[in-house]
Amino acid sequence: MAITAAIIDSREPAWVQALTFGGAMTAISILDAGDLLVTCDDGTLLAVERKTPDDLLNSIRDDRLWSQLAGIRKITPWAYLLITGELRQGVDGKVITDARGTGWNWASVQGALLQAQ
Repeated sequence: MAITAAIIDSREPAWVQALTFGGAMTAISILDAGDLLVTCDDGTLLAVERKTPDDLLNSIRDDRLWSQLAGIRKITPWAYLLITGELRQGVDGKVITDARGTGWNWASVQGALLQAQ
């Protein structure tokens, strides 16, 4: 399966908008759901919701994550949550994102990620 085209949400940072996909046609546009839509040569459509670790936590706290994921799932069964950055458990059982403590309970965040699946 090869990527034939990609649409990247125009609200994504420049480094995301500059991504290339093996020479596939790429467009930048406002997307109603997701941050990246990809078509493949077999007709499959992939949808990606990209989150930094801090945005992931904020989306869980603000109860936005579930509607965002439901939005991409309505588009295609091939819907993915992509976390770009460090998300790890500290020695105290709290979440560390990009080298800073958050106070979030690691097990709670893992539970939210399981729910996202």
